Amino acid sequence: VVFQNPSIKGMNIIKRISEVYGNQTVWVLGDNPGHSLDSRLFGNIDKALIQAKATAVIRGGSISLLKQKPSP
Repeated sequence: VVFQNPSIKGMNIIKRISEVYGNQTVWVLGDNPGHSLDSRLFGNIDKALIQAKATAVIRGGSISLLKQKPSP
């Protein structure tokens, strides 16, 4: 998912959701445990911070397709 960094305003991050806690928060993880800005650093994130979800990744290139989060 693409979400707003809970610590740095205006910075977006893309990570994988690892766990969902009720209706409010999620645990997100990156691929590089030693150098990833993810829930190991800032804890659970509020679902309201999620802006979009990745629906496809094209390996070997820089193109990713994103689906915008529906408006409430």
